[in-house]
Amino acid sequence: MPEIETRFIRRGFWVNHAQGPVLGQTVTVDTSASVIIIAFLAILASFALGHLFNIFTFTAYHIRNRIYERQPDGLFRQQQVLLRTLPTPSSLAADVFKLWYSWRYVSKISFSRSALLLFLPLVYAVGMTVAGVFTSSVVSSTNIEVLVNSPYCTGVGENLLNSTFQDRVEETNIESFSYADDCYMNESSFSSRCKIFTAPRIPFSTTVGKCPFPKMGCNSPALTFDSNLLDVSDNFGFNLANNHRVLYRKRARCAIVPSSNYVRRVPASEVPSYLRLRPYYQYEEFLLYAMGSRISLPGNITFLQSLGDLNTSYKFEIK
Repeated sequence: MPEIETRFIRRGFWVNHAQGPVLGQTVTVDTSASVIIIAFLAILASFALGHLFNIFTFTAYHIRNRIYERQPDGLFRQQQVLLRTLPTPSSLAADVFKLWYSWRYVSKISFSRSALLLFLPLVYAVGMTVAGVFTSSVVSSTNIEVLVNSPYCTGVGENLLNSTFQDRVEETNIESFSYADDCYMNESSFSSRCKIFTAPRIPFSTTVGKCPFPKMGCNSPALTFDSNLLDVSDNFGFNLANNHRVLYRKRARCAIVPSSNYVRRVPASEVPSYLRLRPYYQYEEFLLYAMGSRISLPGNITFLQSLGDLNTSYKFEIK
């Protein structure tokens, strides 16, 4: 997954709760290690299934001894000798067929006495082949789900005034617009980058309603965006067990309000220093919008805008 830096992917054992506690058990390793794991599983499956069949033939030998111990004949004795050699499933089926063909006119009910030893090894051989093929599906190298374990995750509200965080927000916004153009605008198909998230698109409903600010008034009808109840595991990719799952809902109502009565122009010296990301310029002024308080801003300040930034460039690069 080129969209995720490898240093943020957790290696080792973890449980993908979306697939259940059993099928979801996952071990994330590098691509070079996965090749070795596939070869080891194929050898282990062949070794285990081969010895398991030896146990079956050993058990069948002793059960047949008890059933036919009073009336043994030539067919029975040759079949018992064949079982004592512990053959492979395909060899046992082939040799049992040869014995039946040789004794078909000599021994009574020779086919019914040979049918079980003929068909069960064939079924087992087919099962071994299928098991060998499916061992490769245990390891996946394309379109895999990984557990992201980044040490840089933090609450959004904790670094709102940090310049590094502001730069990161700007980069995220640019990437978000590009992602939205590729994955939200085209509803017929998704590009490869849309597969980096658990849900390529999160649907929401849009309705037109009344103004949500009756005291202030609105210059336009209000638009309501409602995501309805979303499972954070299915839609946002949180790896949570069923008993820890959370439903999340985002509902926002937007309208254009008259701002002339709620904006004031103040000198930069009256703005607290922790609300400014840099020292203010001489004669610089700010616009303060007082439309409701926010957690990170004091008083009734909703947000503020520097008038100096509108005409000042403090970032440049030389090419």
